Amino acid sequence: MMKQGVSEVHIDKHFDVQGCDNIHFDTKLGAQMAIRYLYEKGHRRIAFVSNQLSRWTRKRTYEGYCEEVKRLGLPLDERLIFISEDIEEMEQGICETVGGKLAARFMDTNCDATAVFCMNDMMAFSLMQGLHRRGVRIPEDISVMGFDDIPHAASFIPALTTIHCPSYETGRLAALMLIDRMQNDANGSTGLPINMNLQPHLVERESVRDLNL
Repeated sequence: MMKQGVSEVHIDKHFDVQGCDNIHFDTKLGAQMAIRYLYEKGHRRIAFVSNQLSRWTRKRTYEGYCEEVKRLGLPLDERLIFISEDIEEMEQGICETVGGKLAARFMDTNCDATAVFCMNDMMAFSLMQGLHRRGVRIPEDISVMGFDDIPHAASFIPALTTIHCPSYETGRLAALMLIDRMQNDANGSTGLPINMNLQPHLVERESVRDLNL
């Protein structure tokens, strides 16, 4: 597209395109923050729940989980990792049904995790509903943490503790970068490519129990 004179801004894409502006969100750091927060709340058996790791952002999130677990001196236990094996749901991006099925797997394997870190908020909602149907109370029996901080996260019951992904800020910055790029092109100036890496922050709500109390 750039060869045809079309300006581009890549958002969370792992492309090495010369001269293209990029905006990334540090999903790896977000995952590390989530695991550290759960650890500080007294959790030592922290499960990871995700749809298939088909996207580089998901892989980076999983890397963050693994690295932080090991950095904190906890065992990286395969019995705590629940990744969907459903190819069709992976391709369609259906988190609502995936989380419910993974909740069933979680219960059927008698997983001893005290907290679960989910790949995204929709996965967390579905997981929580699946656990609720099995009589599991959140956060009394198990804590659940999401990733994204979509608008429904604050109104879900219990309100979801999650990692905030700056979606609005990303869109605004992308628009500004496009405008700037088009103005430079009109003036005959290519300008240097811009690479931005936005930082996450944690939003504490009601879905995580403090085991230290």
